[in-house]
Amino acid sequence: MFRNVLKILLGFFLVFVSQPSKCQTNKQVKEIQSSNYCEGIEGTWQIQMTATRKKPAIPISVCKKIREERLKNEAHYIRVNQNMRIMVLSKKTINSPHFTPIAKIKYLTADEIGN
Repeated sequence: MFRNVLKILLGFFLVFVSQPSKCQTNKQVKEIQSSNYCEGIEGTWQIQMTATRKKPAIPISVCKKIREERLKNEAHYIRVNQNMRIMVLSKKTINSPHFTPIAKIKYLTADEIGN
């Protein structure tokens, strides 16, 4: 009898643990929606790393900030942390008939840091 009760409890536990919570599901949906916000702006911004060779990790919400802070006539920089900034090309640059998309990541030397 004890084994049967234990099996039932174990079964309920496994079913409960295998189901994602509502909080996790909402978070996953939000991340998917945010990642869709990045579509169409690839090549118009660049992660610039300084004094490091680490692979950059940026929050998905940065795509929204890039869209909101893009300037009409000049490039703009968003500081993420001490070693990372994001260069956002201007609307004028990306609408130019000669526009060429830029690399997603660039590692800068001390001589290249101006902003």
